[in-house]
Amino acid sequence: MVPARGVTTIFYVLEKARGPTFARDGPERLIRVFNVAPVDDDVVRRALAFASTDSEDAVCAAATEASGCDALVTRDPDEYPNAPLPVINPAAAFSWLSTVFHNYGDVFS
Repeated sequence: MVPARGVTTIFYVLEKARGPTFARDGPERLIRVFNVAPVDDDVVRRALAFASTDSEDAVCAAATEASGCDALVTRDPDEYPNAPLPVINPAAAFSWLSTVFHNYGDVFS
């Protein structure tokens, strides 16, 4: 899953780098592979209960938890000291996925 904020961030980064036409394709490709973690009033209430100084990170953590994910993947795990689930960097996620899906041949090589 990807947080809704992740979709808008990807669009923003791609738009700055390659323009709006290219940027529109990025989120579409992303949601072909990943579901978007929903954010509703329960997720927001849960996020407010975290002792976090960053409300966006708290909402990401709460949405990840509510979606039943095994871990939250971020390039800055230290930003989630009170997350309710494991927080790992992309390299660790790739390694874990490679182990979990080792029967899929070269999908992860």
